Amino acid sequence: MVRKQSSSKKTKPKTELTELEKFYVEQKCREGVSLADIKKQNISPLALVEQLYKETSASMHSENKPTAGKLMSRNEKYGTVVMTPASSEFADSKRPTSKSSKVEKKETHIHKFR
Repeated sequence: MVRKQSSSKKTKPKTELTELEKFYVEQKCREGVSLADIKKQNISPLALVEQLYKETSASMHSENKPTAGKLMSRNEKYGTVVMTPASSEFADSKRPTSKSSKVEKKETHIHKFR
């Protein structure tokens, strides 16, 4: 008994991008190419391409934000770190301001003792 093999194979829809496609989308995003231009390259599924593009662009924007730690002066030879005026001002600007000061918290209280 010999089984016949069907010549038409059903292929599953693609659910992940290959490493090469991921690399291509990430590099084009970093180069500043628009999402519409990347979609023209027939990389499927488009939903995954959009998601990867948005993640890459979001990570690029978060990496470019300055932090107080990046503005500090470092001496690698002695292992010292000094807060510069620029890093101090940056940290002060990011710190949330308190709505009430200590003076406002101390209100007059009337206590009755029995």
